[in-house]
Amino acid sequence: MKLKIFLLSVMTLSVFSCDDFVDINKNPNQTTTSTPELVLSAALNATSSQLFFNQMGAFWAGQWCPSGDVSGFIAEKTYDLNNTYGTGIWTGVYDNLIDYKYIVTESQKTTGKTAIGAIARIMTALLYQRLVDTYGNVPYKDALQGTEVIRPTYDDAKTVYEANIEEIDAAVAILKGVTDPEDSPKSADIMFGGDLTKWIRFGNTLKLRMLIRQSEMPGRSAYITSEIGQISGGYLTEDANLSPGYLKTSGKLNPFWANYYRNETDNLNNNFNFYRSTAFLVSNLPGTDVRRLYIVAPQGSSTHPGSLKTFGVAQSTATPPVFSWAFAGTRTGVNYGDETPSAYSNVTSGIGFGILKSFDMPMTLITAAESYFLQCEAVQRGYMGGSAAALYNSAVTASFKTLNAETVSVNSTSGFPTTTSTPEQNAAARLLEIPYDGTILRIVTQKWVASVGYAGFEAWCDYRRTGFPNVPLSLRAIKPNPPVRLFYPNQEIQTNAANVAAQGAIDAITTKIFWDVN
Repeated sequence: MKLKIFLLSVMTLSVFSCDDFVDINKNPNQTTTSTPELVLSAALNATSSQLFFNQMGAFWAGQWCPSGDVSGFIAEKTYDLNNTYGTGIWTGVYDNLIDYKYIVTESQKTTGKTAIGAIARIMTALLYQRLVDTYGNVPYKDALQGTEVIRPTYDDAKTVYEANIEEIDAAVAILKGVTDPEDSPKSADIMFGGDLTKWIRFGNTLKLRMLIRQSEMPGRSAYITSEIGQISGGYLTEDANLSPGYLKTSGKLNPFWANYYRNETDNLNNNFNFYRSTAFLVSNLPGTDVRRLYIVAPQGSSTHPGSLKTFGVAQSTATPPVFSWAFAGTRTGVNYGDETPSAYSNVTSGIGFGILKSFDMPMTLITAAESYFLQCEAVQRGYMGGSAAALYNSAVTASFKTLNAETVSVNSTSGFPTTTSTPEQNAAARLLEIPYDGTILRIVTQKWVASVGYAGFEAWCDYRRTGFPNVPLSLRAIKPNPPVRLFYPNQEIQTNAANVAAQGAIDAITTKIFWDVN
């Protein structure tokens, strides 16, 4: 048996940090050199670099698991959490919120900064959605006050949700009213390049996500229907991709690539061995689904030279490119919690090459697939009009595009594709096998597939909300179910004890977020 490498779970918090080349002072109110534009670039990058959300969600939604090479991740595998787990989430998000507050405050002092302030308000809503979905009640009205309020009171989670939905509405209305082309962050907006129409769609999609999150709650249908009815300006039709200009230099690579694959000298990161695809994921991606070849890597870690771009350089000039070595090989997942030699990285599959594209690939905040699945579910539940089947088809097609999934099949002997086509044609073939059937199960399950690598946190939220898909328990579970939330972190308990205590007894397995009623 090979020697296991001990890795504390807390070490994974390092993936939460912001890249140095667009980092800023975490208290911009104390600097005289920052501008809203400079802070926006860094704040957006910081938001997209919060990888722990995706990682944590992917574990408990049955997408990823630790391999037998690593003896850490005890909390993740046993479900036995405490208030030292994931502490970087709390501090990282509130630091990030300070950045956006600075942008809003400064935008109100100067003419021609209307749009950037509205964008910051939308991003603030996204961060509060993450906080509520992780902790429930959180400081909101008293938060971000600096020394004026050092022990902020907590607000009801549902109230925070509703307030931020109103914030999105207000921000979208402001963006719709911008007529001066100079009233735009332009290149400082490293996601949409100052395209306010896309920001309107992003805000609308985020609002829809927050409304659908409440879909299982009794008595919320009227509220959800009314709020959706007020949405105008459309939803995302393309991935919300963000890039500050990643470089093949230490601290400047795409953070996902750097943490889960290779460093600037092309050396394989241990995390690529440690983070494996689950057997449950592999079983939900049959061989006829070409996305299997992109979401799940070939078995092992050293038998292939890299991703679809080996070290960021394409290996084929064919149209579409042929990457035989990326597709050949067996896909073998790990049963979550398995610590036997069969779970080792050299005989199981890691993160796929449709996710690990290149060192300079963008980070994605919301995929087009999620946008379409959200709309599909809204129609299916009767919250709005439209064709659920058409939206479902668009969602599945969008998931192929995100992965660049252009290979239809692979010859098992040569490893080369036997036929090639566009992602749309691949999706059409797959949709013949998994057509829309009018069930929430089908919608959420396919949304779960499309979220692997990009939105593990959303998959975990959907699992808590609906119970879909039916994720098997960890083999090492000492609790009856996966966690439904995190404990308030130790540093918050130490500095704001009375307000934390006012939230009552907290249990990570039974104290559910307000929208989790199943």
